[in-house]
This record gives sequence, C-alpha cells and structure tokens, in this order.
Amino acid sequence: MSLEAIGKLVGKHSASPVEVQRRSDKVAIEQAAVPTMFNWPMFGMIILGIGVVMIIVNRTSIWEVV
Repeated sequence: MSLEAIGKLVGKHSASPVEVQRRSDKVAIEQAAVPTMFNWPMFGMIILGIGVVMIIVNRTSIWEVV
C-alpha cells in the first residue's frame, strides 16, 4: 500500500511552523488580555459598591438627625 497520497493530503491540511508560531503568539496575547478584561470591571464594581454604601450610610444618618 502506498502512503504517498496520504502524506500529501496530510501535508495540505497541516500548518507550517511559521503559522503555528503566529497562532501561539496570538494565544499568548489573548491570554494576557483576559485578566485585564476582568480586573477593570471588578475595580469599577468595587468603587460603585463603596458609593452605594456611602449613600445608604449618609441617608440613615440624615433620618436619625431629623
């Protein structure tokens, strides 16, 4: 059985080393960006939560004085 035809088919569908390196670099860049996408919104939610707590504390103190 000749495996030459199978080798040609596999060769057509496999990526070159340059393409593999580009994909690897792209994945590394995306993995570095993912924490940033979650850290900034989390920081914003913390600031928003502090603001809500301050409003609630301030309102209860106004009602106690009146």
